[in-house]
Amino acid sequence: MKLYYSPQGRAVRPRWLLEEIGEPYELVRLTLGKDNKTPAYLKINPNGTVPTSANAALVFSNPA
Repeated sequence: MKLYYSPQGRAVRPRWLLEEIGEPYELVRLTLGKDNKTPAYLKINPNGTVPTSANAALVFSNPA
């Protein structure tokens, strides 16, 4: 599981949830306005929003 986040974003709750359930995850830090608009990130989350949690089968993102 990867948790894409930005320090200015709202990743505290999804990170807390992953810690509570014991799910291993990797933090991927993004710079808002730059990294979240790259073609690679937009393939994961077409809205370009953060935070986003993704694994091989599912993608969860914060609603706009």
